[in-house]
Amino acid sequence: FRAAVTQLTPRERNLLRAHFLLRHSVQRIGQHYNVHHATAARWVRSAQEKLAEQTRQIFLSYVPISAQHVTQIMVAIE
Repeated sequence: FRAAVTQLTPRERNLLRAHFLLRHSVQRIGQHYNVHHATAARWVRSAQEKLAEQTRQIFLSYVPISAQHVTQIMVAIE
């Protein structure tokens, strides 16, 4: 997970930190970046999807299991 986080851009890391750790709403994030809340929501969702995909790829590179099993694991931990 940490390796996947390092592959995010600074903005993507900040978006995820603000939304999930600091519990800021997409409205507040949008205000911070001076964009509409729908844009902020898309940014957060995109960063979240990128993080999930990077985590999956890195996990697969270390653990010799099928992609299907990784998907099942990731669903279980969400």
